[in-house]
Amino acid sequence: MKKKLLVGLLSMLMVLMMMPTTVFAGEEVTTEQAFKDKWNDTTSTVITLGADIELDSMLTLGSKNMTVILNGHKLSGLSGGNVLKVIGDKTLTIDGTVDNSEVYGRLNVGDATDNNGNLVISGGKYVCQEGNTCLHVNGTCTNCSVTITNATLTSPDDNAIQFNGKGVYKLTNTEVTGKTGIYIKAGEVTLDNCTVKGNGAKDGTVIVNYNGSNPTGDAIVLDTTSDYQGNIKLILKNQTEVVSVHNSGIQEAVTDSNVSAVLLIQVDNSDVYGDESALKTGDKFNKDNADIKSGYFSSDVKDYLDENGFEIEGEDEHYIVGDTAKKVLANATKGKKFTVVVAPEGAKLDNVAEGVEVKNGTNHEIVVNGTKVATGKTIVAPKVVSPNTADGEIYMMLYVFAGFLALMGIVVMSLKRRQEVR
Repeated sequence: MKKKLLVGLLSMLMVLMMMPTTVFAGEEVTTEQAFKDKWNDTTSTVITLGADIELDSMLTLGSKNMTVILNGHKLSGLSGGNVLKVIGDKTLTIDGTVDNSEVYGRLNVGDATDNNGNLVISGGKYVCQEGNTCLHVNGTCTNCSVTITNATLTSPDDNAIQFNGKGVYKLTNTEVTGKTGIYIKAGEVTLDNCTVKGNGAKDGTVIVNYNGSNPTGDAIVLDTTSDYQGNIKLILKNQTEVVSVHNSGIQEAVTDSNVSAVLLIQVDNSDVYGDESALKTGDKFNKDNADIKSGYFSSDVKDYLDENGFEIEGEDEHYIVGDTAKKVLANATKGKKFTVVVAPEGAKLDNVAEGVEVKNGTNHEIVVNGTKVATGKTIVAPKVVSPNTADGEIYMMLYVFAGFLALMGIVVMSLKRRQEVR
């Protein structure tokens, strides 16, 4: 009896192992109605597309968490309009990791009744119709979150992403392109190894728009308005690149408030370029809230550096800051020319490549490879002698000298013995 039961269990296990994994993930949907049925089913938490689907109206998620697996297909709003919305502190996850996965239309987080939502995007392409954004976070949000990884978001003639409400927004390995790439009115936005591009016309004027925004051509806009004050923080790290074709890489503007709500602009190992400027801030911005650690910039950012800041200007008129600048000097080819724009007083640049021309553009003395350089003077960097090499040479000289003394001692002793024999 026990043997028969064991054989039966093994047979059932083999059947289960042979069944396709889609059986466990849920049946694929291929029609709009099937998608809606899954969406509205209180027991369903996963929808897997088996074909391209267009929704005739936006669907709102507010009573459960849901994962939509695009599975290499395209999910669209009507004519590229609104597609999905998440509210009620629920989480909508969109899996676009399979090639050719796409969402065409606008994704929404939160709504006008103070309902927060959470959105997680992994992979895929996200495109919206003309005059619309790919991703919109409502301004009444108090604790929304958006996490995007390995995705591309593109708006043909508007802001690609708009963060209006308070929350935490993290983008990693993601490309964002629009007339303005990302427009921020509130929240903490972290860009980790991302590319953000603004390709709009050379306008640059941020217009007061309480419930919306205008594309400016900047790559990133930080907009302080009285209706959306949310203590903006922007963090760029790990080789993030921010580029405006016609305007500023980052623009901060106070459109309707007495003070700026921007608490932090941090740039570390990242590049910011703009045809007009890299970083443009208004007269109400507290420059102590800028933490420019390292990276490349298309314009001078010395006003945003602290007393320990370090900045050089290259022949291509790009400005390089912090550890990035020091690495450039160490690896530059002979004959390259740089101007030190900002450096602490008495700064020692001990690893500048031999033959590189360095001009001291600061108002105090600096030291290049052990040689003092006065204000306004230029030096061709001498050969770098590392401490280890120098120590080795000293030790060798001591060994030689000790050997010489030993030899002299032997000679003297030999002479004394000869005299004694005589």
